[in-house]
Amino acid sequence: MLIENTFSGDRIKNSFVGIGININQETFPAYLNNATSLKLETGLEYDLDLLLKAILDEIKKI
Repeated sequence: MLIENTFSGDRIKNSFVGIGININQETFPAYLNNATSLKLETGLEYDLDLLLKAILDEIKKI
């Protein structure tokens, strides 16, 4: 999860919220000792375009 704020003086002007999914990543910085990816969990390499389409199709169902 990523949250980024912009400020105007001492007040929040905008907030941007996003999520991220590690897909085919195999290595992570040492300080991220609990990080993983779909590839590490399943042993499979994913086609990013197909996976994005599948995720968007599922979001549209909500």
